[in-house]
Amino acid sequence: MKKYSIGIMIWIFLITGVPSCMKNSLDETQEKQLQDIEQFNRTLGANGWDLSNKIIEGKNIRGIHLTKSTWEDVNLTSLEADSSRFGNVHFIKVNFMGVNMSDSVFMNCTFKECDFENSKFIKAVFIQCHFLKSNFNNVDLSRSSIQASDFNEAKTKDTNWKYAKFMNVLFSKSEYENVAFTNSQLSNVTFSASKLTKSGFSNSDIKQCDFQINGDTVSFACVQSII
Repeated sequence: MKKYSIGIMIWIFLITGVPSCMKNSLDETQEKQLQDIEQFNRTLGANGWDLSNKIIEGKNIRGIHLTKSTWEDVNLTSLEADSSRFGNVHFIKVNFMGVNMSDSVFMNCTFKECDFENSKFIKAVFIQCHFLKSNFNNVDLSRSSIQASDFNEAKTKDTNWKYAKFMNVLFSKSEYENVAFTNSQLSNVTFSASKLTKSGFSNSDIKQCDFQINGDTVSFACVQSII
């Protein structure tokens, strides 16, 4: 019976090919489309470029402009995409580990179950973006700007948010450990049902914020103003 079952499984695998959950490299056409970023931005980037179950790791797509697209189950490990622009893009289960997207702008984007570990978003701008169940461990978001956005059920450890600007931001049901919000500006920011441990807001300018938090060793030393 066992040999028969294994034989059936092998036969099914040969008929159906690689399981759909496995990621594939970009096809030849997609590779060529990314070779000329300026041309890409004028055509595909402006009209939408969807990706699913793909691998783009280690590539340089610096300065890419992308709108009205969905990337799902895409591996972007160690991607160089700084100084880029993303508008109305949905990122679902995307692996951003080790990427460099510094100096990039994200407008009206959603990030669902994404992994940002060890990535760089220095001086990045997020406007009206939504983050759900994503991992931000060891991410460099220093000097970034977050506006009218929300983070829900985020996992954040050893993250650098120094000198960042937050305006009208919601952090909900999230966990923050050893996170540096120091020397930052926070206005109309709410931490709701969140846990902060070994994190600090030292030397920050805090205005009209609501801290509904649990945790310990949270530092507000030398905060400039709390209204």
